[in-house]
Amino acid sequence: MYNPPTRITLQGKDKVSFLIGAGSRDEITILAEGTGPDRRYYVVCVNHGLAYAGVEIFNVTGEPAGDMFLQYDHEVADILGPRGVGLTPITIAKRLAQYIDG
Repeated sequence: MYNPPTRITLQGKDKVSFLIGAGSRDEITILAEGTGPDRRYYVVCVNHGLAYAGVEIFNVTGEPAGDMFLQYDHEVADILGPRGVGLTPITIAKRLAQYIDG
């Protein structure tokens, strides 16, 4: 089943927009880190029912900076640990971001 991308627009002084690849039943959390031109946005998508998780990283202009997606049980267990998708979004973002270049 194909999920078309979803456009997320953050309002405020940085007003930024980006396309994400989340599924229709995913829990989406957006985290920000840094300031000015070094600011990055982490979009964490978790599906508790299907037990998968992913993170997409965007720069301050909304351009993709990398992504990591775990779909299979062994991937989730190996990388996220025994709590898997039960971890907090910030913990999932930190663990997955380690595997993204850029």
